[in-house]
Amino acid sequence: MDGFMDLYSTPSLHISNCVTLKLTEQNHIILKSQFESFLKTQALFGFVNGAHKPPTETIPIRNNKDGKIEDVPNPDFESWSRSDQVVKAWLLGSMTENVLRLVVGSATAQEVWDTLTSHFNRTSSSRLFELQRRLQNSEKLDKNMSDYLGSIKDICDQLASIGDPVSEKMKIFAALRGLSRDYEPIITVIEDSMDGSPQPTYENVISRLTGYEDRLQSYSNSSDISPHLAFHTMRSSSFSGRGRGNRGRGRGSYSTRGRGFHQQFSGSPQFSGSHQGFTKTELPVCQICSKRGHNALDCWYRFNEEYQKQEVAAAAFSALRVSDVTEDDGWYPD
Repeated sequence: MDGFMDLYSTPSLHISNCVTLKLTEQNHIILKSQFESFLKTQALFGFVNGAHKPPTETIPIRNNKDGKIEDVPNPDFESWSRSDQVVKAWLLGSMTENVLRLVVGSATAQEVWDTLTSHFNRTSSSRLFELQRRLQNSEKLDKNMSDYLGSIKDICDQLASIGDPVSEKMKIFAALRGLSRDYEPIITVIEDSMDGSPQPTYENVISRLTGYEDRLQSYSNSSDISPHLAFHTMRSSSFSGRGRGNRGRGRGSYSTRGRGFHQQFSGSPQFSGSHQGFTKTELPVCQICSKRGHNALDCWYRFNEEYQKQEVAAAAFSALRVSDVTEDDGWYPD
C-alpha cells in the first residue's frame, strides 16, 4: 500500500516551471489555464475560487486571572493569511504593468482573481464587437502559419470566455479567409471536405495548412533561374574555365567586340578534326550541350561539375535575345 501511495504522490513543482507567461490583454485564457493547473497541484486553488474561506481574525479566550473573556489573534487566520498572500504574490508577479493597474487595492488572492476575471470576461458590446472584427479581418500576411492559426484560436477562445463561442466551421472559414492566393489549392480541398462527414475540426485544418506551408517553403528554396540569371551564369562559366575555351586563351575563344554579340570561332574543336569538310547542317549535335560540330566525348563541358545547373539555365537563356553587349569586359582573343 505504501508503494502505491508513493507512486502517485504529488511531485515538487516551482511556479516558474508552470506559469511561463506575463499576463497581457491578449493571453488571459492561456495564463489562467497555467495558474489553475499549478494551484490545483499545490492544493491552493481554493484561495482564488473562494473554497478556502478565511477564518476569523480573532478568537475569544477566557483570562485566567480575572476570568474575563478577551479576543486574541487567531493563529489559524495568520496561517491562512500567509498562504493567501503567497498566492496573491504569484498572481501579481505574473502581470505586466498595464494589467497590474487593474488590481491595485485588491487585498486577497481571490479579489485579484475575481477582478481579472471580471475585466477579461466582461460582456460589453464594445469588447464583443472588437473581437469579432479582429476575427473577420485576420490575415496571415508575413506571419508563419503556426502563429497565424494560433492568433485565430486565441480570438475564438476569448469570444468563448465572454459567452459568444465560435463554431468549428466558422473558425475554419475565418482562417481560410485570411490566406493569400498561394494557398488556393489547399483552401479548395478543405472547403470541399467540409461538405462531407465527418467534418474536419480546426485542429485538422491546422495540420493541413502547416504541412502545405512547409511544402511551399521547400519549393521556394529551390533554384529558380530567370533568363537574366541564366545569361550571367552561362557567361561567367564559359569565361572562367581552364584549358580549351577558357578566357581568351587557346582555341574556342571568341570576341564580344562590336555589337550583336558576334562570335568568332578560330580553330574551334566543334569544326575541326574528322568533321572538317562537312557543312554546318551536316555536323553532329553534341548530346551534352546541344551544339553542332562535336560529339559528347569532345565536349568542353563533359567534366564540368556545375553543368547540371547550367543545363537548367540553358532553357531560360535560349529565350533571351541579347541585342547589345558593351565592350568593357576587357578581353580579346589572342
